[in-house]
Amino acid sequence: MDVAFVSWLDKFLKQQPKFARQLIFEVPEQTLVVATEAVKQFAAMLRQRGAELSLDHFGARASAFSCLQSLPLSILKIDRCFTEGIENSAENQFFVKSLIQVAHSCDAKILAEGVESEAQWQALLSLGVDGGQGYFLGRPREEL
Repeated sequence: MDVAFVSWLDKFLKQQPKFARQLIFEVPEQTLVVATEAVKQFAAMLRQRGAELSLDHFGARASAFSCLQSLPLSILKIDRCFTEGIENSAENQFFVKSLIQVAHSCDAKILAEGVESEAQWQALLSLGVDGGQGYFLGRPREEL
């Protein structure tokens, strides 16, 4: 992570606490794998300033599990490879249910990526996800 940017952001968020409380930074799981300590420090700074951190594409790499308990996360987004066909996959259901239990024990919400059908969405809801994203739930839109 760029040290100058993180320093600037820290100062900015300290001066703008109302803005900070509305901010969620999202980083891909891969970033956690290649820069664990930097992500932990960044997450701690965000939490101190009232902002939040989300991990995107989570679960694609098992090595990131070891950091969950020590990382102040707000949101984990389950990688779409686990949501595709989840209504018919006992393995994916087991993984997702386990991840939900772990995340909730760390006070993090779970969102599912790639929700493309009602069957997927219903299966995910029955497992306990907190939310999701995908074309079934809503197409991306451009804000004006």
